[in-house]
Formats: sequence, C-alpha cells, structure tokens
Amino acid sequence: MSETVPFEFHLPSLEEMRSTPAGMEMLRMIDDDNFRSALITGVPGSGKTTVSIYRLVRLHNQQANAHFLTFQNMLVLVIRNLAKGLKVPDSSVSTFHKWYWLHTGVGFGNNNIPPTTEEIVASLDLKALADSGLDEILIDEGQDLPLCVYEAVPRYAKRCFVGADKNQQVHHLGAGEMQIAELLENEFAPYRRFALGQNFRNTYETYRFARQFIPRKNLVAWNPVIIERLLQANRRGPKTTVITYRDTTVRNAHFRTTLDNAEGNVAILCPLGPLPRYGHNSGDSVDEIYELVTGMGFPATMYRNGAEVPKILERYVVTTFISAKGMEFDTVIIPRINFWKMIPEEWYVACTRAQGRLFVYRDLSNPQCDLIAQFESDTYESISLEPAPLFTTNSDLF
Repeated sequence: MSETVPFEFHLPSLEEMRSTPAGMEMLRMIDDDNFRSALITGVPGSGKTTVSIYRLVRLHNQQANAHFLTFQNMLVLVIRNLAKGLKVPDSSVSTFHKWYWLHTGVGFGNNNIPPTTEEIVASLDLKALADSGLDEILIDEGQDLPLCVYEAVPRYAKRCFVGADKNQQVHHLGAGEMQIAELLENEFAPYRRFALGQNFRNTYETYRFARQFIPRKNLVAWNPVIIERLLQANRRGPKTTVITYRDTTVRNAHFRTTLDNAEGNVAILCPLGPLPRYGHNSGDSVDEIYELVTGMGFPATMYRNGAEVPKILERYVVTTFISAKGMEFDTVIIPRINFWKMIPEEWYVACTRAQGRLFVYRDLSNPQCDLIAQFESDTYESISLEPAPLFTTNSDLF
C-alpha cells in the first residue's frame, strides 16, 4: 500500500520571473492595463495561465472586481489552490459554464449547441451584469469556447484578457486563436496581443517527442526557436520512455513498477472517461485505470466529465487528456497511447503536461492509430515487454 501524499501546487514566484528576460516580459503583461481587450498566446508551458493568475492577484490586491474563467473543472481546483495562497477568494475563479449559470440561471446552450450572441446578451442583461462594476474578465484556455462568448461577454467588463493556444484546441465548437484575435481587435479596441515564446515546463527531450503528434506544417508547435531556447536554458532530462506490449497483464505489471517509482505529482491520462458501452481496449478509460491504480494500493484522485469535482487532490491523479489541460505534473503516464481515432491535439496536450518524466505505453496487439511508428527513433527510449524470440542453432537439430 502506497503512502497517502497530497498533491503539491506550484507557481513560479515574482522573484523567479525577474531572473530571466522572458520572465520580465511576463511581469510587464501582468501589470499592463492599457487595453480594452487583450489576447495572450504561447505554446504549452509558456506561462499563459501564470500571467492570468498573477493579474487576478494584482487586481484583487488593488480592490478591483475581477473574475477568472476557464473551461476545465480540474484546472479551477488547481487555480483556486494557487490563488488561495495569495489571498484570492475561491469565488473569483470558476468555469465559464458555472459563471454563466450563476449570472443567468440557465445553462450555456443545449445538446452541445451554444446560444446565439443575442441570447447571451439578453440573459446577462436580465441579471444587470453590466451594472456590477466588473473591472476585468480573465478567460483561460479560451480557444475551447465558441466565438459567441467573445462577441458578448467583453461588453460586461472594462477589460477582457484572454489566453489561448490553437494547438491545444480540443473542443470542436471552440473559436480558435485567430478568430478570437480578429474579433477582439475589431470589436473591443484598444486591443493588445501578447506572445510568449519560451516553454518553461517541458524538457528539451519531452517537447521534441510531443511535437511529433502535430503535423510539421504547424509552424507554431514546430518553431525551432522553442527547441533552441530549451537547450539554452539547459532544460534537459531523460528521453520519453515508450513501452511496447501485447499482453495487458504484462503491461500492468510494468505499469505498477512505473507508478511505484514515479516522483512528485503523477498524472495517469486516458482518452476516455467512462467505460464505453460496447467494447474497449484496456488503458483507454479513466474508470478502468482508476480501479486498476487504486487496486494496486496507490491512493489516487479520479476525475472525468460527469464525475463529482474532487475537493482535494492526491499525488496520483487519473483523468482524461482533455481534463488535464492547463495543468502540469512531475511525471505523466499514458497507459495506452493508441486510440481508434486520430486525436493529435489531445496526444500533444497529454504529453506536454510533463515537467519531468513521460512514460507512454504502446499497444502492438491492436495498434489502431499508431503515430509513434513514424516518430524519429532518437526522440524516445524504447522498452519492449514482448518475450524474447527463441533461437535454434544447427547443433540443436541433432
């Protein structure tokens, strides 16, 4: 039985930011109020959420009325814990959908169809949100919200500050980075665009592996400057470990050892939440892997869409690729990277959650989507769990 260890929340200090040119640029973004709307962009780990959190802290300390909105429930829990240490109340941070419901009394659309801009304005006007004196709305992971949000919501605050990364867009109704930028610039001027170009989270080895899930024609994810800056900053570490297997029982034995040796906060990430009704492959579902992990004696927190949001996090967190967006972990483990459909953005998101070690289990018994087969072999360490072949010699035949 593994000892219960709580999840540790980390946020770079202002002093740490002052020690690098990129950090100084982040500090300028935190303090800049000379806009009506602003968009901050950057690769995973570049500091978009960090800038937004410290903006919220600064505004709260100045007695301003500001609210931080994001898409994922898990990220709300993390941000609340980080902000609480800086004396920001939980009520200042929520998901966009929860905030909308609290201010309108209705859900945000039906059957995954968002409301029109006119419907949003009518609902918010009924609650006199325009008279609430909201100084700033901060929206994190903004690429996953529909365009109607940006056509309506900025009207109800003096400023709107949005963080987005088109390469991490995993919801098909999301507006995307370029659409958001064009709308904000045209409708809510003066507009500012802040770009973060340095990856503070991943090692050179992890990012070099992870970006291969994204097509090379994507000049943002494949920007050579990202890799160069990781090398210059000496962000080095072990290569991603790719473990190939055919037998699930053999994989589980190795998986247990990986869990036992994993350091720090550990994410175990899957593409699906609940078990599919009609068949699945072991490793695809949060529900299945959570039972496996806890059955091995590891205290873990589970979250997926439809589950109750945990109030605290254990060191081991079992969740979906999508629910892990915006978070970071010392160790990331993916029990089965293969899936029946292509989800490159989700694979990219999952792998770039890793600050330190990344372990990826690759199923060769039913490979389905197997992009790793096309990866550069020097970007990962390969371990095979298949039995060694039996060889015979001529002497064995007599």
